[in-house]
Amino acid sequence: MNKIKLVTDSTSDLRPETYAELDIEVVPLLVNFGEESFKDRVEITLEQLYARCASDSKVFPKTSSVSPTVFIEVFNRYLDEGYDILFVGIGKELSLTYSAAEMALKEIHRGKIRLVDSANLSTASGWLLIRAGELRKQGKNVDEIGAELEKCANKFHTFFAVENLKFLYRGGRVSVSKYILGTMMHVHPIIKVSEGKLSVYEKPKGKMVKALEKMLDEVRAIGVANIDLGLFMITHAFAADSAEYVKREVMKLGIPEQNIYIATAGSVIGTHCGPNTVGIMFVEK
Repeated sequence: MNKIKLVTDSTSDLRPETYAELDIEVVPLLVNFGEESFKDRVEITLEQLYARCASDSKVFPKTSSVSPTVFIEVFNRYLDEGYDILFVGIGKELSLTYSAAEMALKEIHRGKIRLVDSANLSTASGWLLIRAGELRKQGKNVDEIGAELEKCANKFHTFFAVENLKFLYRGGRVSVSKYILGTMMHVHPIIKVSEGKLSVYEKPKGKMVKALEKMLDEVRAIGVANIDLGLFMITHAFAADSAEYVKREVMKLGIPEQNIYIATAGSVIGTHCGPNTVGIMFVEK
């Protein structure tokens, strides 16, 4: 059986040491300020992104996938080294990235390449990558791993609590009227991923902790006994204190500290959610 190379895009938001430990190839997506393009996590960090947004209010960043030729180069490189390849990245309904990987696959007529649609984003995709690493270590082949990941992808619960509507508005995801009204009422929208798509799930008003508690209520409703405790993912964008708050609360529910994985979002995810965002991602049994 061939050795297996894991490939992802930069929105999977794992910690650098995890990518290194699992020997994962990360394809950086792009953050664009006008005609300038920057590779996520390579040429622009989350801190640099928000600093530029603060200093230049006229040009708001946009994000984009890479072209299929980038995936062709990456896939061919590892095929040449004798690998089978497993790609897990942002869901195909959320970005053109998966389509770019599919187009690359059609141009390569050799070797074994398996694409898995996470139907999700951020460390939900990262969770699948970590599970793929575990299955690879168990000696599973690329198709067996892909099939298992696809089962897990259908069981995810993903929620993001957003500090305010500014970045959603500037990114064209909410109207100007909703932006103004939501800002006046101190709305902290909760974004949910369902069937591979994003939607506004709740609109708690007041302090940000109310939004965090709304997300935690989802965990309480499902019950720890029904959650896969392999890893409980918490992702944040410049919201370390809120992430720690969520961590303490889920530990009170019975999730072991060693099973809680906290990561910082990259600049692509950060472009869409804005600073002080916190997300939770977990798999129901």
